[in-house]
Amino acid sequence: MGRVPLPPFNLSSSPGLAFTILAPDGSASVAPPPATCGPVPAHRPNDFFSDLLDSAAKSRSTQKTMSRTRLQQLTDLGQSVWYDNISRELIGSGSLEKLRQRGIRGVTSNPTIFEKAIANTNTYDSAIEELGKRGMDARQIFEQVAIEDIRAACDVLRPVFDATKGQDGYVSYEVSPSSRSIPRKRSPTRSASSRGSPRTT
Repeated sequence: MGRVPLPPFNLSSSPGLAFTILAPDGSASVAPPPATCGPVPAHRPNDFFSDLLDSAAKSRSTQKTMSRTRLQQLTDLGQSVWYDNISRELIGSGSLEKLRQRGIRGVTSNPTIFEKAIANTNTYDSAIEELGKRGMDARQIFEQVAIEDIRAACDVLRPVFDATKGQDGYVSYEVSPSSRSIPRKRSPTRSASSRGSPRTT
């Protein structure tokens, strides 16, 4: 907080007056006055220090608001902003982590986003080559690298999931209609253990 100028006043005409000292955290303490000061201000000292405390409180409130990003301010208003992009480079470089710290609450992805990520960089080359050696076809390789990135992104967003009790912190993915299958019936134990985590294995 910047310095607040004090108007001069004559302590000799106000023997009971003392200085109020403001700490950076907003707390106030009283200290004895120096021997001399300038002329008496037009307003009463109590009013002046009351105004000074109000000014300090407003300054702290403004600084607190300014220190929060626009994404975090949107969160304060009940909005949840998700990032429509994903790539192995985004995750590995720490960029997704920075976005989470700035206020991103989730990630959306789809096959088109992954296709661009794979085609425009060589980040996936070694993984694709290794999966090809295992006998996977193009479709299986594509789905495998996508799942790996989604799981890694979920790990980055885990603090959001925990802080919101599962309301945010997810990574979505568009599943091809041809990949649909009849869900298997899970046991109650398995269902209970599966809830409460944005990351599935």
